[in-house]
Amino acid sequence: MVNVSVQTEFTYRATHWSSVFGLFLKMFVVYYFWTAVFTNMEYIGDFQEYQMIFYVILAMILNQLNAFGVGRTLSLMIARGEIAVELVKPYFIIGKLMSYNIGQKIVEVAKDALVLLVVLVILVRVTIPLTPIKLLFFCISSLVGMLLMQLIDIFFSIIAFWTTNTWGIWILRNSIVAVFSGALLPISIYPSWFRVLCRFLPFKTIIYDPISVLLGAEFIGYVLPIQLIWLIVVVTGLFFCWRRALRRVVVYGG
Repeated sequence: MVNVSVQTEFTYRATHWSSVFGLFLKMFVVYYFWTAVFTNMEYIGDFQEYQMIFYVILAMILNQLNAFGVGRTLSLMIARGEIAVELVKPYFIIGKLMSYNIGQKIVEVAKDALVLLVVLVILVRVTIPLTPIKLLFFCISSLVGMLLMQLIDIFFSIIAFWTTNTWGIWILRNSIVAVFSGALLPISIYPSWFRVLCRFLPFKTIIYDPISVLLGAEFIGYVLPIQLIWLIVVVTGLFFCWRRALRRVVVYGG
């Protein structure tokens, strides 16, 4: 399924390269916007200009990697009644969808890494104190965060067993993730009450924490255990919700 997914993504090359071009444009806009914001100030919160640009661009890429996945596909299958047919096939439907999504993310990571490298070297021209250890820890933390996001998306998709509308579910999902994960702005510049709230939610560990590890603001020994704890909590809750949701599947009549 991973191999099929990668081949499918590269089948429509015009679409692939147009999305690369679109990502370049987004990054140019982000760069010049924050350059203008920092014209009359040196710091916003704890961030200097080059740190903020680096954070926002990286957060935009991670958010884009987490914007598509298992949950959206699964919710549409539930709403259309296709889930009844999938459940009788000789594979676990969530495993199949996650395998296909891995192929999509492999292609997306290759594309985003190319764009990010060009933007940082040619456009931003700043020196970020990166080390191989920090890059390794960032990759590990980001991968765990992506897995956590996919599992959370499955939670959102299960709501489709109780509602006939899936569009509103994903508008809600995108809004929650954008605000509480740090995809829009670093969580550290929000008010203290908001930062406290984010500590009790899993979204902060998906985008903000991995980037903070890369920038040296957080330690992987603190971030990774929290991510793993949330993985256990989400998997446990998902197991019980999935079993309960399947009781709503009616074979006769769709």
